[in-house]
Amino acid sequence: HPFPPIPNIQLSFIIFIALIALLFITIMFVLLYRPIKKSILKKKYVEIYGKKIYLIARDFDYFLINNFDYKLSDGTKFHIDHLLFGEKYIYVINDMYIDGGINAKENDNAWIVFTKYKKQIKKRFVSNPLKDNKAIADSFVKLTRLENDYIKSIVLVNDDCSIEEFVQTSNNNYLSTVKKIYKLIQGIEKDNVPSLNQKQLGYAVNDIAKLNLNYKTENERN
Repeated sequence: HPFPPIPNIQLSFIIFIALIALLFITIMFVLLYRPIKKSILKKKYVEIYGKKIYLIARDFDYFLINNFDYKLSDGTKFHIDHLLFGEKYIYVINDMYIDGGINAKENDNAWIVFTKYKKQIKKRFVSNPLKDNKAIADSFVKLTRLENDYIKSIVLVNDDCSIEEFVQTSNNNYLSTVKKIYKLIQGIEKDNVPSLNQKQLGYAVNDIAKLNLNYKTENERN
């Protein structure tokens, strides 16, 4: 026997409930999307930034080494999130996630990081990441004995980080958001300087990769 027809009033009620449920789901999605996205980014920002760097390496056929660790003979340890080997320069890139914003000057020893918490602004000081990354880039030069002129230092921060009153003057030490890193490297690579010998660079990248402590045994690391 066929199912009995649903009365119009009952059908309208079912549609009304379905629309209310859909509206509730939509509102919850809108309310929770940004906090959830922010939480994921905060936990996995190195991996997420790395995908952006990978796209640059893929699109321009650059060499890329991620998660590079080394210890110099004097005991100095350094870590590099991404080593990108371009046509003209080598980029020492380290990632940061800043929950809020920064008030910074390029050459200050410390930067102010400010965050909103319960309608209040909290401030804290952090070591200047540009100076820190430049020191890491200098250690990389010391390790590889490459010319300093070929090295570009980049600190990469999240797109929703508010950067107040920052003036970039250095041509070898940069602060960039993830969204702008692609164009930044494109612009730097347009410098009127000779290109690196890609065949020799390939050999150098292979040798540098072998120095990465993350690919060595415990005994080799020590």
